[in-house]
Amino acid sequence: MHPKLFEFDLFGFNIPIYSYGVMIMLGAITAYLYIAYHAKKELGIEAVKVQALVRLIIFTAFVGGKLLFYLENPSLF
Repeated sequence: MHPKLFEFDLFGFNIPIYSYGVMIMLGAITAYLYIAYHAKKELGIEAVKVQALVRLIIFTAFVGGKLLFYLENPSLF
């Protein structure tokens, strides 16, 4: 697998798109679609509630990941 899938320029900034990030995104989207389908089919839960849960999980994972990074590497800051 290639580390960088491609790069593009936006307003003079070179922006790389990494394959690891794309795979994480594809996994998250696939998990959301799977959960939304089965929550509606088996439990009768509305899609709006599943979307709210997924947003909360993504936000919490981002904040928790950044917090753990800063706590593990305090000498960098």
